[in-house]
Amino acid sequence: MYSTLQACRAYLFAVGRQLDTLGAGHVRQVRKDCAGVILYTAENATWMAGEAIQILGGNGYTTNIRSAACGAMRSSMKSARARARSAAC
Repeated sequence: MYSTLQACRAYLFAVGRQLDTLGAGHVRQVRKDCAGVILYTAENATWMAGEAIQILGGNGYTTNIRSAACGAMRSSMKSARARARSAAC
């Protein structure tokens, strides 16, 4: 992921340097490169975010890991109690 981030950064700086060199009058020449930077960095940012979520085991989506686990445990305990009650009758 680090190399992908650095590639995006280098591409962005290269296009920015090209814009600075050509000046404001030649922006139309670099317009496709600007669109390419936006597309390339957006796709790679999405890929890196997905990889980060996988590294964390999906816990990137939860705000409080402990409360989510406790809620699941409580609901399974309630259903176990209900089954025990129905079996006793």
